[in-house]
Amino acid sequence: MKTMSLYLLLILLVSLTYKLSKKTLLSFLTSIGLFSSNYRGKNLINGAGFVLLLPCLVGLIFIFLLNKKLIYILYCLVLIILALTGLLDDSLGQVSTKGLAGHLKALFKGQLSTGIIKAILGLVVGMMVSLFKYTKLIELFIDILVFSLSVNYINLLDLRPGRAIKTYFLSSALVLLMAKFHEPFMFLSIYVSLILYIGGEMKELYMLGDTGANLLGASLGFYTVMNLPLSAKGFLAIVQILIHIFAECYSISKIIDRLPSLRLIDRLGRRD
Repeated sequence: MKTMSLYLLLILLVSLTYKLSKKTLLSFLTSIGLFSSNYRGKNLINGAGFVLLLPCLVGLIFIFLLNKKLIYILYCLVLIILALTGLLDDSLGQVSTKGLAGHLKALFKGQLSTGIIKAILGLVVGMMVSLFKYTKLIELFIDILVFSLSVNYINLLDLRPGRAIKTYFLSSALVLLMAKFHEPFMFLSIYVSLILYIGGEMKELYMLGDTGANLLGASLGFYTVMNLPLSAKGFLAIVQILIHIFAECYSISKIIDRLPSLRLIDRLGRRD
């Protein structure tokens, strides 16, 4: 009963924060001219994942005040750093430079893209997170790898309205299951915020951008590093590597459109 009351109070707190801050934060993004064309050429507010950050932080700080686990403060710092890094990329990123291969080619030509800066920061933050629970060298390596790839993983799929969010829900549910539902409060604030947010994205009023994709990817990577056994993290690292290689060689959108079951899930709620 006490746990259920805690869940309800957290949901209420996060929902209220989201409702009170959303309009102001979207107005801020509009005021700095943060717009981008979506896959249909429609001009939308970009980086709208920024509206998720505050309610998530409020929810996580609330949990910290109850259990005094420092891991929640580290979690907050990770989300802030990666979300703001994404906002930088949304604001200044080169549209012509796409994909990991594209950013690496630009780097070899002496051009430092915001994508490379984002990747470096992802690695550095991944190292900080991994050192927090470092026990073995192999675990440190796998933790850095799985965190860094998770940050970019959601970004790879943020090509259609709602796709990245649906992927996040499915992926986080999988790692929760693999961790035997340990520390579910790490995801609850984000779940509540996304449920309130997704309607506007499906209506093509705004898009997550790198800001939101980074936040979701960082959340997924942080939970994985902190709560899964080494064998499970190793498995997920391999899966992530294969997904990234696949995304560099093939169009994920075209593959999804060719598979009826994936196409149905992908287009659910969209205005196609």
